[in-house]
Amino acid sequence: MKVLEPKVSKVILDFGKTLKETQEVNVNLNANITYSKANEDDYLVTEILEMFLNNENKIFSIEVVCPVTFEENDEKDKNKRQEIIKKDVFSSLYKKLKEVSDYLLSNATVALPRLPEGFYQN
Repeated sequence: MKVLEPKVSKVILDFGKTLKETQEVNVNLNANITYSKANEDDYLVTEILEMFLNNENKIFSIEVVCPVTFEENDEKDKNKRQEIIKKDVFSSLYKKLKEVSDYLLSNATVALPRLPEGFYQN
């Protein structure tokens, strides 16, 4: 299996919504695995981290993508391939999300929410 370096494909920060100390922030993490119809050995793995105020106003979003290609001698079953991707690739995408998030938060001049401790369990 060939896994390319995870890349940030989209970042959204909405500074128009002010974060108050007591305000509730909801955090969503979505992960997707899609395969190419042209070549069933090629997959695109995506993770999206989103933060919302009051469960509706998006204030922060990061999308990370990572192409994955299974080689000729690798597993052929699609379900087993998905399990391999979940085990071997999702954590590296989350690490990239965390790196970008931490960088943005440490350099921001306004209050931004932080990821809750232990949010991601591998």
